[in-house]
Amino acid sequence: MTQPRKLLLAGKWTETSDVLAVRNPFTGARVAEVSRAGTKEAGEAVAAAVRAFAEPPARRRAVA
Repeated sequence: MTQPRKLLLAGKWTETSDVLAVRNPFTGARVAEVSRAGTKEAGEAVAAAVRAFAEPPARRRAVA
């Protein structure tokens, strides 16, 4: 049974069916599979990054 593939986007796990094979560069043997972001997921990641830079987190503030 194949486990669902997930990506962490904007602090939430998002399922994706797209995978990328990771290969050993010396032998060419497949050593793993990882989740791959498509156009939709990449857009969500960019939007989350824009929001993060627009609203700096409280931990960046100086602590007196």
